[in-house]
Amino acid sequence: MFIQAVVLVVTIVHEIPKTRLTILCHASTIAVYGILLSVSYLEHARSVRPSTLLSVYLCTSILLDATRVRTLFFIPENEIVARLFLAGFTVKILIFILEVSEKRRLLRFRWQNASPEETSGAINRALFIWLNHIFLQGFRTLLTVEALTPLDSDLLEASKPSKLIRRWEEGR
Repeated sequence: MFIQAVVLVVTIVHEIPKTRLTILCHASTIAVYGILLSVSYLEHARSVRPSTLLSVYLCTSILLDATRVRTLFFIPENEIVARLFLAGFTVKILIFILEVSEKRRLLRFRWQNASPEETSGAINRALFIWLNHIFLQGFRTLLTVEALTPLDSDLLEASKPSKLIRRWEEGR
């Protein structure tokens, strides 16, 4: 957020080529970083898994900002802003890496034994990265039931046939 504020000030003070929306774009970026920080704090404090919303936003934003950084370096007399924007882009990548990583080591005691599916973020679940540990363990040793990770609480609840038995008996 600080780097984006410096980019805004440098863009305003120096004679740097800009469009009608350049100042508005930099100002809105600062506002979005403020929202990002507050949402990240709330998600971190209240959820066992990384934020899906922030992960998707940061991933999309990084892809779009990569072209922006490249374009800024091609504009003459814009080297200062391009370097500052590259520094902000690097910080955004670091924030993305921190936001996507699991927070199992930071969880409270009652969530320490949560299954990998419960603590995995959106990208981790979409690409099934949480299975890599099991694959490596199976490659090194023989997998047993005790060696496997605990099941997701939703899966455990769904596997109990008590509701099905009750409905079957009521239907008779």
